[in-house]
Amino acid sequence: MRKALVEDAHGTRWSVRTRRLRGHGGSSAGPATEPDAWGSQLEDALSPLPARRTDQRTGSPDQLLAPDASDRALAAVRGEIGAPGLHHAGAFEILAAAWHLVADAVRHLRTPLSNRWRVELAARGRIRRWAHWEIAGAESAARAAVAVADDMRAGRVPAPVGALLVEVVDQRPLRWSWPVA
Repeated sequence: MRKALVEDAHGTRWSVRTRRLRGHGGSSAGPATEPDAWGSQLEDALSPLPARRTDQRTGSPDQLLAPDASDRALAAVRGEIGAPGLHHAGAFEILAAAWHLVADAVRHLRTPLSNRWRVELAARGRIRRWAHWEIAGAESAARAAVAVADDMRAGRVPAPVGALLVEVVDQRPLRWSWPVA
């Protein structure tokens, strides 16, 4: 199975697909994370409602959304974007950056395909949610994709046998619970 479209018990449409990874056989997973933490993140990402924010905010929503608060937040974001000198790059800097991008693309395409496969579960819609597992072998990846699709149809949290959960992303805005005064 290369790609399948499934609908979960809550009516959300998901796509499940497999693809072969490039590299030398090692996992592209980031730093090791506790399996329980990944499992709870996956549960939150698959739920029909976004995760509830756990930290307690003080004050009313009107105070937190006041114009001075948003101005402070905007100033903080502007400070993180980068140094002002980067916005005035000359032709040589732009050409050098383009050359590096082309060289990186060629280097990536010359990297041989490995025996590692990625099983991808992605929500279809405007706000993206996804989970990625890695597994060795094409047949194992196909079986894992079928297992993920079946678990999604049945309303269970997917846990394909032999696959390593390497990424869970939920881009939905968090739900806030305001303390009652």
